[in-house]
Amino acid sequence: MRSTIVLVALVFSGAVACGGAISADPGDGGADTEGDAPVRPETSVEGGVIPEAGGCGWGACSAGTSCSDGCNTCYCESSGRWSCTTMWCEDTGPLPDTGLPPWDVEPPPPDTWPSCPSYQPAEGTWCPGALSCSYPNSCGLLNFASCYDYGGRWKVSVTPCPGACPSTLPKTGTSCSAPAKCEYPKPCGSWDFAYCNTGTGRWETSITPCPPPPPPPPPPSCPTTVPKHGSACASPWVSCAWNNGCGSLIHGSCESGSWWISDTGCVPGCPSSKPPSGTACKPPSSTACTYLTSSGPDGYCASSCFCAEDYRWACLPGECSSSGGGWADAGTPWDPDGGPSYDADY
Repeated sequence: MRSTIVLVALVFSGAVACGGAISADPGDGGADTEGDAPVRPETSVEGGVIPEAGGCGWGACSAGTSCSDGCNTCYCESSGRWSCTTMWCEDTGPLPDTGLPPWDVEPPPPDTWPSCPSYQPAEGTWCPGALSCSYPNSCGLLNFASCYDYGGRWKVSVTPCPGACPSTLPKTGTSCSAPAKCEYPKPCGSWDFAYCNTGTGRWETSITPCPPPPPPPPPPSCPTTVPKHGSACASPWVSCAWNNGCGSLIHGSCESGSWWISDTGCVPGCPSSKPPSGTACKPPSSTACTYLTSSGPDGYCASSCFCAEDYRWACLPGECSSSGGGWADAGTPWDPDGGPSYDADY
């Protein structure tokens, strides 16, 4: 504890010089003769060591030493601290400006009290007085800086920013320090959610089921009648066929949203519909008549009929084509040269 030593102004038999004689009159403690400089009343003061300060009564001292600044007398205690009188002559000037106030200086008026720095101070740096300050951090939360006394050191409390949401939905019950809510979109259009329970420090998840998929579009189909060339169609790359009524076929395909129609023309002597095999025909011809037996968006099947030498119709079982092109065998034997064997029906 700092000790207080009051030194009497009358050190010797006379008065202490203070820029002028001081009377021993206890009534006013001031100058009694004209020309004497006014002085402050003598009071008790608590001495202290002011680091890195100079002048009598400032800084460190050696126990047992004393000094005088021409007005006050200071004595160095065994603790290495100064104890001084407070008789301060007006004409001796102010105390040395060392950047730090003496221990006996009264608190400054309210309008000069220290204020929070405009920026967050660093931990352990010098602070100007009792303060409690707050500063926003990068994530919108507050850091706090506290100073407890003049010449003290800043104590800084940094509020950590919460972690980012995991890149994928966390597992329920795993530890967390992330924001209170994270959202995870799903390819089906719904969302899953994860909540960080700050009480338990564990993830809680909410799974939103995907809506049912839309019904598949109806399968493409061929019109029952031949569409007009260039008219609109909605089933791309669908190939269809129709009988032309005179022994041949009309082909159609949906390309780029429009029908492309091709009629191969009539075959002379062919009936409008497929004749039954074995019925009479004339005259004999090697030119076959073609008739559609089935048709769909994946292809069609057609049967070829020709008038044989016995004047009877001979019809093959049929050949099928797919919408991808080419022909498929529908029960008709094929010759090695790639053509059908026309004696397959009789």
